[in-house]
Amino acid sequence: MDIVLVLVLIAIMVAAAYMLNRVTAKKAGKIEKFFRFDTLLGVRLIRVFYPAAAFFITITGLFCLFYAPQAAKVFGHDALRKLLLWGFVILIAGNLALRILCEALVALFRINDNIELNCKRELKRTSDKAEE
Repeated sequence: MDIVLVLVLIAIMVAAAYMLNRVTAKKAGKIEKFFRFDTLLGVRLIRVFYPAAAFFITITGLFCLFYAPQAAKVFGHDALRKLLLWGFVILIAGNLALRILCEALVALFRINDNIELNCKRELKRTSDKAEE
């Protein structure tokens, strides 16, 4: 019974992919580029993700710093040192690591855009030479 269900789901997925391919072949536009991954949303998403993530990292670091005195009353001075240390590590290293990661991702997306642009130029150049 489970095998039949799996086969039916596979058949539905294949049919949906076939129909989507036929529809996108007829209609060239933004939807086709989106489903074929011709345009990448990464840089746009990183611009939204970075400030939100930096905000949460900063809030977490500040929480560790301001919660340390209360934790020292309950757990002792060892907890104070650990929370103060982790607060500074989160504030500095967390935001720095996030920035480096986002810059690396943006660089990868820009490399992809440049490769795509160069491929289009080369394709146009070879087609112009073929016409001559």
